[in-house]
Amino acid sequence: MKNEKTPLPVCGTGSGEDGQLSLGEVRLPDPDSIMPRPGAQAVSISSLLLRGSANAVPLQHLQRMTGLDERVIRRMIWHERQGGACICVNCRDGYFLAVSEAEREACVRSMLHRSEEIRRTAEAIAAAEVET
Repeated sequence: MKNEKTPLPVCGTGSGEDGQLSLGEVRLPDPDSIMPRPGAQAVSISSLLLRGSANAVPLQHLQRMTGLDERVIRRMIWHERQGGACICVNCRDGYFLAVSEAEREACVRSMLHRSEEIRRTAEAIAAAEVET
């Protein structure tokens, strides 16, 4: 049995009259306008993101905009970050391009905190006894 997640509703979103997705006052491109045509170069995720945490784009919107699975999008973000893109994320709002050192540092702190939590959990599992 496949364990499927039910997407959470996203407040302040919808489809505008001109076919664009809206995020509050922010207008996001029509998914058809960004999808590459056969033989065309793929669109980068960073080119779809807005600047500043106040304009963060939820993963759900990136999925709708690209038609890609969330794992594919996360892998693309990873590759772009490895290539030098300053793609930040916060758990509350989504992905964005940093506009300040403070935004970048807040994202880095959050990621390091999560990695420490994962490390401690892995150590606890490693220390746990396996019941046979």
